[in-house]
Formats: sequence, C-alpha cells, structure tokens
Amino acid sequence: VERVRSGRPVSHVAAEIGVSRTTAHKWVRRSVAEGESGLADRPSRPRTTPHRTPDAVESRVCQLRRTRKLGPARIGPIL
Repeated sequence: VERVRSGRPVSHVAAEIGVSRTTAHKWVRRSVAEGESGLADRPSRPRTTPHRTPDAVESRVCQLRRTRKLGPARIGPIL
C-alpha cells in the first residue's frame, strides 16, 4: 500500500510482491476505507450459508459414501 501511495502503479507493485492486481487493488481500497486495521487477515469463508445442506442429509450422504461406496450420481436419487 505504501508503494502505491508513493506513486507506483498497482500492477507493478502487485508483480513485485507476487499477488494479482485484483488483490493489490483490494488491499489499497481497504487501507483507504479502514486504515491499518483494514489490512488485517480476514477469513475467506462466508459468514453465513443460507442454503446449506441440513445436518441429517449430510450425515446420510457420508454414511452412504462410507458403507456403499456411492458417488453423487447414485446418492442424489436415493436422498
């Protein structure tokens, strides 16, 4: 972020540190919007998964895969 603020192109800085231009732009935007705290590591996992498979169905899938060695094409119609 400091290199970009000093006037260097984002694409050059991204290449130097081995990240994509998209990631470098994201870091610069976060730094401008949130300051130093915006550069802290964040999980990439979504906060919520509204359409997640119910636990009972997930357990049944795992059971079928273990006991009957079935794949998704065979498990789908069963469940």
